[in-house]
Amino acid sequence: MNDQVKILLIEDNKETLSGLESYLAGKYRIITARNGLEGMNAFEADREGIGLIITDLVMPVIDGVTLIGAIKRKAPKLPIIAITGWCPHPEGLGTEAKADLVFDKPFEMEDLDQAIKKLLT
Repeated sequence: MNDQVKILLIEDNKETLSGLESYLAGKYRIITARNGLEGMNAFEADREGIGLIITDLVMPVIDGVTLIGAIKRKAPKLPIIAITGWCPHPEGLGTEAKADLVFDKPFEMEDLDQAIKKLLT
C-alpha cells in the first residue's frame, strides 16, 4: 500500500525538493529536509516509520555519501535512492555510499516512481 509508505526527501535545491514533493505527495506520505543534517535528524526522529529515502549527494552540512553511509549502518535494509547533478561519476559515488539506486539529474519522474515501486516490493 504505497499511500501508507513514508518517504524522506533530502534535497538542498528548493525547486527540486518542491517538484519531488509535489509529484510524490499524492502517492506517498512525504517528509522533507533541506540538507544532510536535517535529513539525519528526520531519520532519527522517525527511524521505524520511514519506508524509503531519496537524497541528493552534494549538499551542505552533511553530504549525501556520508549521510547514506550513516543511515545504512543503522538501517541496512532501508532503501535509499541517491540523486545528483554535480557529480561526473554518480554511479561510483552512489556505490561508495551504498545507495540502492542512483539517478543523475535531470531524470524523468516516472522513472523515479517506477524505481520507488520496485524498491518497496
